[in-house]
Amino acid sequence: MAMTKEQHNACSVKICCESLVRTGMIPATADGFSVRQGDCVFYPVLRNGTLDIVTLRLNDESAHIPTWVKRHCEIYKRKKSIRVLILSKLPYTLTCSRAGACVPPLLDDFAQLVGVNARIVRGDMENAAFAGSIIKGLVWRNAVLIGETGGLCAAGSFDDALAVAQVLEKNCRAVVDTFFLGGGYPINILEAWLMRLVYRYKYSKKMAV
Repeated sequence: MAMTKEQHNACSVKICCESLVRTGMIPATADGFSVRQGDCVFYPVLRNGTLDIVTLRLNDESAHIPTWVKRHCEIYKRKKSIRVLILSKLPYTLTCSRAGACVPPLLDDFAQLVGVNARIVRGDMENAAFAGSIIKGLVWRNAVLIGETGGLCAAGSFDDALAVAQVLEKNCRAVVDTFFLGGGYPINILEAWLMRLVYRYKYSKKMAV
């Protein structure tokens, strides 16, 4: 029997999710990863040691939905360009989120893919207003650091969100190494803005071809 479109999407999301777990980007419980396709949101749950993908409608407000999924849905509703969210738990990203300070751009690809910095956002996931704080933190950026939790990476596709998470981790490592070893200097904010704008302009043209 042929799979429906939703079943096919769920299967693709599961493959992506399993790759994130294998690399340690997200925990084995797979919390913090979701994908939006149209008016559906796909997110993983761990059942009896096996990852399963749940499909829900974007406007579903059922009580059984995990709190973090509700916050993701609110972000998707308010930021139509975002289709994938990954809460990275990679070690240097997690370290910087625990440090509680905005992460500056030390690497060119960070300025291009993430933005002029990665803001720190603090709040309670149980609070519905927390999604608004995250959205403010994502203005002109593709990632924010959530205090004590990791880095939330946002993009229009899985590959782009994965690239953002990888570059965020690389830049966070540079920040940590610089703190202990010295020698690193942040990119000037005007240069970082220019890198970001040029990259986005070239990328948008490439996607239009």
